[in-house]
Amino acid sequence: MEEATFLIALFMVALVIIITLPIGVYEKSTNAVCLSRRRLEGKTMIVTGETVGIGLMLSTDLAHRGAKVIIACPFLVVGIEARAKIIE
Repeated sequence: MEEATFLIALFMVALVIIITLPIGVYEKSTNAVCLSRRRLEGKTMIVTGETVGIGLMLSTDLAHRGAKVIIACPFLVVGIEARAKIIE
């Protein structure tokens, strides 16, 4: 009886993995980086959490597309370093 319960539980786990894996792969492949090349001259963007990671990438992209980017961060030195990375 215990063996049958174990096999049913194992089957259920395998079924969940088989169902969720393709969904996860699909989700990962469709939430790509924004491919818009729309020019943003005359626009001002305020970005928080901009000094590292996705915020830095977003700010770099916005600046590249012509927007004026305001870096909102709590530390002056970190903000200046991020500004240098964006300009670079």
